[in-house]
Amino acid sequence: MTHTQPVKQRRRFPLHIHITTLFLVLTLLVGGIIAGVGFKLSRDMLEATATGADRRGGHPTVFDPGGRLSPLIFGVIDGTC
Repeated sequence: MTHTQPVKQRRRFPLHIHITTLFLVLTLLVGGIIAGVGFKLSRDMLEATATGADRRGGHPTVFDPGGRLSPLIFGVIDGTC
């Protein structure tokens, strides 16, 4: 296609090609937005769960270290271990 051709002879795409392209772009855009929102929500939920599990796992050892270690300590003192 050269610029010397008259406007009427230039090739134009049919309407169904324009509609299909528009629908494809719109579908990809909406799908990307939905995937991004889902990823963010999943990441936030996983971080909150991991933080809660970390706090629950560390809580007994911080406030009561003898409770977990006392069987081992008494076993070593008694000579049963």
